[in-house]
Amino acid sequence: MDGAGSPVHHHPLFLDGPHHAKPRRLQHWCVETIKNSYFSSLAVDLELKKAVIYLKQDDIQQAIDTLKYFEKKESNIAINAAINLSFIYILKKDITTAESYADTAKKIDSYCPAAFINSGVCSMMKEDLETAKLMFMNALDIDSTSFEALYNIGLIFKKLGDHNNSLLYFRKIISNLGHEQHPEVLYQIASLYDLLGDVGTALEYYLQLLSLVQQDNKIIQKIGELYETDGERQQAYHYHHESYRIYPIDSSVINWLCSHYIELQVVEKAIGFYEKAVLKNPQDPYYLLRIAGCYRRIGNQQKSLSLFKMIHEIYPENADCLRALIHLNQQQGNNELVEKYGAELQKLEKQKEVRQRIGTGRPPTTRNDT
Repeated sequence: MDGAGSPVHHHPLFLDGPHHAKPRRLQHWCVETIKNSYFSSLAVDLELKKAVIYLKQDDIQQAIDTLKYFEKKESNIAINAAINLSFIYILKKDITTAESYADTAKKIDSYCPAAFINSGVCSMMKEDLETAKLMFMNALDIDSTSFEALYNIGLIFKKLGDHNNSLLYFRKIISNLGHEQHPEVLYQIASLYDLLGDVGTALEYYLQLLSLVQQDNKIIQKIGELYETDGERQQAYHYHHESYRIYPIDSSVINWLCSHYIELQVVEKAIGFYEKAVLKNPQDPYYLLRIAGCYRRIGNQQKSLSLFKMIHEIYPENADCLRALIHLNQQQGNNELVEKYGAELQKLEKQKEVRQRIGTGRPPTTRNDT
């Protein structure tokens, strides 16, 4: 579930389009045949639906060409074409053209909420939040129950840090929906209560959301984090483990579980999780370092030293590994190796300093030794 939340645009034609694409030749034949028949009045609707099919087939240009045909038609057809062309150009991130078609739709019908919604989305994409808010307010003046307008205003207030006002608009959507539950709205409400520090209510909404999106590992993880904030460590563990079961390569969940086991002094379990993580991402030294650190924690210095040496051979420029080798060899009194690894670390740090200096354009540091 997207944490930031994406703006919702209006595209009425796409809500009614057919769910299964047909071969293009058959589409064209059907439309042309109906155009020349007693039912020629239906051809316009079919042409519009043909544009939807092109979109479902990812043939954006054909959809655009089909819709552009209706730009000069009677107003009710032209406005639908303009709204949908605006929507397509929003998807293409061509904001200038999308705005142009949204403005065209507003000129044809100044009481069309969809046109204001698309204009508002364009302004949001340009980070012009005040203009976007005005457009969505205009849409709500025309249709006070507009899902898209309410949702996007809620997003704007959230971006502005006005969480109470944001919550007001998302709760209006809940009120309008009645018994229908909408995952994105529940997510935004849960997120807002979390931002307001109301952990109990945030948990309530996240758990409602989980009943709709049962396999969303990020939502399950978030519930675990909230239980931890609430002091419910066992529940926090349960939800983190469930998140791991669904998506076992999320590093933040793996780290949480391993920290939990280390805290409980069951370090061997942490090692098991880290070893599985290494198998899933063998090119990353991070988990190998964690395993070596775990062996050091349980007092198996020799195994730890052996692992750090192996890591150093594979990743000779890993500074964390060099620091661990210096520390372990100091403990064992291997001064020669302490000097060797110390010199390597010093060289690495100098190289890093040079790279940073080049990146920032600063002159080299000069020392006065006199």
